[in-house]
Amino acid sequence: NGLVAKNTHCFWVIKLYYNAEGSSDFIGLSDGNRDDGADFYHGLVTEFGNFVQSIDYLNFTSSIGNMTVKVVNSPNTINGGRFSDLLSTLNFGNRKWELFQCIQGVTPYDTADNLIAEGIIAGDFTYNRNEVVLQLLDKSGTIHKELPTNVVTSTDAPEENIGKPIPMQYGDFHDNPNIGTIPSNFDKMFPFGRFPAIIINSWDDSLNKVVAQCDSQAIKTRDADLVFQYQKNVYANLGDVSVNEASGISTLRFSGASNIYYPELKNTSGLADRTFTTGQTLSASAGSTGTIQFDIPKQPKLGVITDINLLCSFQGFVGSGQDAFTFRDANNTGNSVNVTFSDSNLEQSIDIPLTGGNLIFSTTEQENWSFESTYEFFLDAGASVNVSAIFKEVALEISYTAEQDYTATVEDVQEVKNVTESFLLHDRRVMIPRQVIKQTKEITSPSTAQYIYFGGKGREFNTWAVSSGGSSRNNGYGFTDCIENPIYIVEDIIRSELGLVPDVTTFDVAGNSSNGKIGNVFDDAVTDIKFAFSQNRFIDSKTLIENIGSLCGTFFFLSQGTTFKAVVLEKDADYDNTDAVANIDYTHITLDSIGLTPINAVRNSISVDYDYDYVKKQTKQSVSVTDSTSQGTTVDGVNQTLKLELEADKIIDTTTATALANYYKDISKDRKLVIMFDVPTPKHNALEVGDIINFTNWDSDIKLFGSSMTENFIFIVTQATKRPDGCEFVVTEVGRP
Repeated sequence: NGLVAKNTHCFWVIKLYYNAEGSSDFIGLSDGNRDDGADFYHGLVTEFGNFVQSIDYLNFTSSIGNMTVKVVNSPNTINGGRFSDLLSTLNFGNRKWELFQCIQGVTPYDTADNLIAEGIIAGDFTYNRNEVVLQLLDKSGTIHKELPTNVVTSTDAPEENIGKPIPMQYGDFHDNPNIGTIPSNFDKMFPFGRFPAIIINSWDDSLNKVVAQCDSQAIKTRDADLVFQYQKNVYANLGDVSVNEASGISTLRFSGASNIYYPELKNTSGLADRTFTTGQTLSASAGSTGTIQFDIPKQPKLGVITDINLLCSFQGFVGSGQDAFTFRDANNTGNSVNVTFSDSNLEQSIDIPLTGGNLIFSTTEQENWSFESTYEFFLDAGASVNVSAIFKEVALEISYTAEQDYTATVEDVQEVKNVTESFLLHDRRVMIPRQVIKQTKEITSPSTAQYIYFGGKGREFNTWAVSSGGSSRNNGYGFTDCIENPIYIVEDIIRSELGLVPDVTTFDVAGNSSNGKIGNVFDDAVTDIKFAFSQNRFIDSKTLIENIGSLCGTFFFLSQGTTFKAVVLEKDADYDNTDAVANIDYTHITLDSIGLTPINAVRNSISVDYDYDYVKKQTKQSVSVTDSTSQGTTVDGVNQTLKLELEADKIIDTTTATALANYYKDISKDRKLVIMFDVPTPKHNALEVGDIINFTNWDSDIKLFGSSMTENFIFIVTQATKRPDGCEFVVTEVGRP
């Protein structure tokens, strides 16, 4: 409240830490000598500059918070010498700084309530005989790191795997939920996704198995039936697999002696469409016969075939007393096997003989995998009864011995090619520190690694789901639940990979299961918003977190330069004036400008590519939406089709991908108001990017491109520039009457 009055004397003090950053290892500075009874602040600051931070409205990225401080460097100004003389014994580079907004007469100065920002001191000092220039950054450079942080180190691993990242797995990629109930005889066929597990032991002598690691953390589900080798452009199930978890590490163990392959069947008319929600009926009237057919296309030769089974799932049978019910070669009908016609045998695995006479698949066809032909089910009703069999699904199961080659080419092992960042300040390029900097040739060279692939469920919530910092949480998720909600995927990354604790209040507002604001992004129940992905390539953590944010309409940024905060950008209709955390009184500000976001920011044709294949390194499905009004020639149109293609490699289901496409259409089809204004007092210095505001007491003579300003125009702060005696903001429209 002390900041509200225009005549309040406000000032900044700053602590610059050095060496070990102990509680007393700092130099206090201000624009005048100040003593709060505990600490002394030298009055050497000639210019504090501005602390600036911004967010990109549609890219869901945030800038590096930064400011410049100029300090007197005259003789005998501190400790009997120049400030620059301190650099011989005090190392400020890459140490922290803390900035406080203070009010005359209110002490102490360095309270949590007074903290404006903190970060690290760039080592890029410059000085002359009169002044020292310090570059201060937020903590991005020391917080963010290369992920995954865990790599293969065992000398038992294949040589090319050593130093490669151990994947991070998130979400549910176990059984496909969109095809109906999967019968037990089909339980190897239908994973929702196939995520990579890296081989860490080429052959464990004590187990007589190859060992692959799924993640460096505990994961919810590993299924021995859903483990795959990628071979000759197809996925084949690995046989003789066991799952193991020890000390929180999930591994898959397999011998590689036997594989199972399910070829895709063609021209099936629903007979083998890889779903149990549809099917096909084979019927025969009394005295007649019926057939339904499918084709097997050309297959790769994967190994030596040891067994073939025909899998059938029936919905039911009508009638009885049929003369024959068989599966056969349509071009050589004498080669057949019997199928059971009985409601007590709805799920069948029928052995196809590989030796003897009248073979459906001849010895030569087995050796060469030359099955391309037409096959059929044959039903003979007999003389007096009408009969029918209702198929839900059919598959061919081929068991074989295979080469044990698990090598995959991994292009762009480093997902982000430039992991150094910089910003331009006073015509000088200032580098942002990074824990890992890679040379270009290391980033772009293709590499190889040995993987297998599995269907399962990824990382679990930990105790932080229900309690954080000694306080209970009520976000609807429990300890050991699978993490599918993108808000909490980011929280897990922050906690488990970066070793930090985010602002849990904003994370729960964004993502709680009952009314989290991401529900408004997808127009869906929060519990139905499910992300699933594997991070098996190196990536900068800031890039990964912001990429997830772009796929769930959420800004993740460092509040006060140090603590992660989550802010959801909702759709226009989801905002009202109660969402504003500050009402900006027009009579207390200076209006700088009113504008619109550029036409090039408008996007009215949205494509979302999703369902990522980790072997082929491409998405497999796509959805598109358009807005004809935005594309049109009316006052609400831009007279052009402007496209956005979004790679949603963290999403594998169509419902979520379609909802994301509609969200981007809704937030980007129109130009948005952009207002810049200055506050000549520090009244609103507590505001930061991501905060929601509106305006009161607006000058009625100033229209917003013809519309009158009301409190129902809602804005988000997209840039905040703070100084000791005031602040300047850029705000972008997010909701209007």
